Amino acid sequence: MLTQPLFNMKFLTFIYLNQNNLIYIPPAISLLENLTLIDLSHNQLRTIPAEMGKLRNLKELLLFHNQLR
Repeated sequence: MLTQPLFNMKFLTFIYLNQNNLIYIPPAISLLENLTLIDLSHNQLRTIPAEMGKLRNLKELLLFHNQLR
């Protein structure tokens, strides 16, 4: 599970959360406004939060091997 202290790390530019059996990404992910790459591959995600659209610097979003439809 992603915890609140992670979302206070606004300086992050890359985040690798692959292979963690995540089923949910909190909308607070949008607070990490400097992210350019998010790897969420090999999890159990069924949806991603609309708030990820606020990540204006995001260049790569890796979502393969999830439960997305």
